[in-house]
Amino acid sequence: MAQWTGVHYTMLSVTIAACGVFIVAARRIRGTTKETFYRQMTGWVMLVLGTAWTIVSLDPSQFDIRESLPLHLCDILRPVLALGLITGNEHALTLTYYWGIILNPQAIITPDVIYYFDPRWLRFATYWFFHITALAIPLALTFGLGYRPTWKGYRFAVGVTPVWMASVMAVNARTDGNYGFLNHAPGSPSIINLLGPWPWYILAEIGAVASAWAAMTWPWETRRLRRGTVAAGAKGLLRRSVRAVANRL
Repeated sequence: MAQWTGVHYTMLSVTIAACGVFIVAARRIRGTTKETFYRQMTGWVMLVLGTAWTIVSLDPSQFDIRESLPLHLCDILRPVLALGLITGNEHALTLTYYWGIILNPQAIITPDVIYYFDPRWLRFATYWFFHITALAIPLALTFGLGYRPTWKGYRFAVGVTPVWMASVMAVNARTDGNYGFLNHAPGSPSIINLLGPWPWYILAEIGAVASAWAAMTWPWETRRLRRGTVAAGAKGLLRRSVRAVANRL
C-alpha cells in the first residue's frame, strides 16, 4: 500500500476516530459494574479474532517462512493485549501500554503492508484492524479507565523488550526473514530509515524508544498526578485512579 495517498489518509482518519470512540466508551463505563464485563469481552473478541487470523495466515499453500510467522511486535502484542484485558494482568497491561502507544503506531504512520496473503482485502483489513485496536485500547485504558504507568512498569518493559528482539533476530538469522525489521529497514519509507544503516539503527531505536517510554512515564509519576491513585496490581507496574476503583466497590 502506497503511503500518503487517499487510502492512507482515510485509514489515518479511521484510526483517530476509533481512538476517540474507545476513550469515550471507556469513560462511560469507568467505575461502573459494567466495566469488568466489557473489558473482558473486548479481550475475548481480540483473542478469538487474533487467533483466527494467525491460523488463517499460516495457510500451508501460501506460507512463506520469511513473512508468515507471527513474530512482529504487533503479532506478539495481540495475545498479550487480550490476556491483559481478560485477566487484568498488570504485566500484560504494562506491555500493552508501552508497545501499543509507541512502537505499534509506526505501522500506522508509515505502513508497510506486504501482501503475502490472498485475498488481499483480508490482509489489508487485518493489518489495519489489529494495528488500530492495538493503539486505541491502551489509550482507552489510560485516558478512559484511569490506568497509569509507573517506573516499575517502565523497567519491566525495558527489560522484556530486548528478549523479544534477541529471539526474533535469531529467527531472522535462520530464515532470512525481517521480523521486527531487525534485519534491515522496511522496503518503504519509515522512521527507521532515518536512523542510519544496520546494525546502528537498532542501537538508535533502543535509545529512542527507552527515552520515549521514559517521557510517557514521568508525567504520571509526578507527585501531582500520582496523588489519588493506588497500585493496580501486587507488583506495582501500574496504578489506577482511586475514584475509578472506589466507584466499583
